[in-house]
Amino acid sequence: MIRVYFRFRVADPVQWQNLYQENAEFRQTWGVRDHGAYRHCVDPQDITMFHDFDTMDAAGIFLADLKASGVASEVTVPEASDVWITQSIG
Repeated sequence: MIRVYFRFRVADPVQWQNLYQENAEFRQTWGVRDHGAYRHCVDPQDITMFHDFDTMDAAGIFLADLKASGVASEVTVPEASDVWITQSIG
């Protein structure tokens, strides 16, 4: 299993949450097996989320399409984002 972690800042947490909830079909279409989103306890503009994929190729295709779609850039602060692609070791 491949897990992709995203950490980023959003200008408007409510707008971001609405967009995230509206895009469930986008995640399913691109093979997201599980996902979760978390907001920092003190700073609601600091978001961390994860998406699980069966393969590295599936994760890469998803990330490329996410970038091309522009969906994420509508609500995130680009200079304040980070992505980790990880693989289970246990």
